[in-house]
Amino acid sequence: MNMKLVVAMTLIALLVPAFALAQLDCIVPTREEGFDPKQPGATELQRTARAVAAIVQKNTVFMQGNKPVRVRTTIDYGGWDRQSASVITTAYNQKAWRTGGCKISKFADRGGGLSDGTIGIYINEPEAMFGGQLGDGELKASGMPTPLGATGGFPMYAGGGNKDNPRLLMSRAGYEPWVPVTIAEMLEWRERDLKKKEQEYQASVQGNGNELNEAKIEQMYHDMKKINAAEAEKMRTQMLVSLEKMQKEGARQSAQAAQWMTQQRSAFDAYRASFTAPQLIAPGTISNLMTPDKVIRVDDPKGKPLAKIDPAYAQRDPRRIHLIMVGLSPQRKTDPNYAWFNTSLETLDYAALGKLLSE
Repeated sequence: MNMKLVVAMTLIALLVPAFALAQLDCIVPTREEGFDPKQPGATELQRTARAVAAIVQKNTVFMQGNKPVRVRTTIDYGGWDRQSASVITTAYNQKAWRTGGCKISKFADRGGGLSDGTIGIYINEPEAMFGGQLGDGELKASGMPTPLGATGGFPMYAGGGNKDNPRLLMSRAGYEPWVPVTIAEMLEWRERDLKKKEQEYQASVQGNGNELNEAKIEQMYHDMKKINAAEAEKMRTQMLVSLEKMQKEGARQSAQAAQWMTQQRSAFDAYRASFTAPQLIAPGTISNLMTPDKVIRVDDPKGKPLAKIDPAYAQRDPRRIHLIMVGLSPQRKTDPNYAWFNTSLETLDYAALGKLLSE
C-alpha cells in the first residue's frame, strides 16, 4: 500500500473518534429549487443530485461536525443551464439554529460565522471549474484551469488558474469541458472594447451641444433683467468669460482625445495585422505587457492563458451525467474547523460520486 495513503488513513482513524464526540443535532429537510420536470433529462438530473446529497450525508466526519451542528442540503437546478445542478451541503452551528423543531435562520447563508463548513458539488456545470469571469458579453472566459494533481483517483485543478480555488473534476475519459481562448478571439474582444471607447468619445463630442452656450446665457440674462438689471449685466459678463474659458479647455481636451483615439486605432490595427493565420489560432493570454505603441498584448508568453466552455459541450446529450465537480477549497489553517473540514473532504466517497457519471 502507498505510504502516503497509509499515513492519511492513520490520521483519519485518529481524528474520527475526536470528531465523533461532537453531535449532529438534526438534518434539516433538503431544499430543491428551480426544478423543471419538462426539461430533457430532468429525471436523470434530479436522481443524480439526490444521490450526491445522500453520499455527502453519509460522510460521518462531516455530519458529526466539529461541534454540534444542524445540516442542510440545497439542490439548485439550472445554475449554468437547464441540465445542470449544484448540491450544497452545509453544517450550521448553534448561532444559526432556530427553536420549534429542526430549523435554521433564513439568514444562515449570509455569512457571519453561522456555518462551520460547506461541501459544494456541481453536476454538468462546467463553469464550476472557472474563477471570476473575464471578457465581455460575446466572450465569456476565465483563467485556464491548471492541473494540481489528483484526489480519490480523479484529477484536481486550480479553478480559473487560482491555486486557492482547487476543484476536482470527474468526467468520462478525462474529458475537460473547456478550450483555450485563441489570439484571434482575444483580438476581437479588444476590437469591441476599442469600438466602445470610440462610440463613447463620439457621444461626448455630440453631448457638448447640450452644455452652456451663448444662447442659454442670453436667455438667463433676459429673465434676470426683469428682476435686477444691474445684477443681470454682471452675471452675463461673468458667464461669457467663463464660457470662453470652458470652450477653449473643451477644444483642447477634445483635440487630445481625438489624437489619442486615432493613435490607439492605428496602433491596434497594426498590431492585429502583425499576426499570421497560424498565430491567430494559438492560445492567447492576458497581461499588463504593452507594445511600444501602448497596445495591450494578447500574446505575452508569460501572461495568463484564458479558457472558455468547449462549444461542443452544448451539443451533449441532456439525459446523461457528463461532469461532476467537487469544490476542495480548504479553510484557513488558523480556523478551529480546519482539521475537521479537511478530513471531511478527505473521507468523502469519491468512488461513489464517480459511479454517478453516465456510461
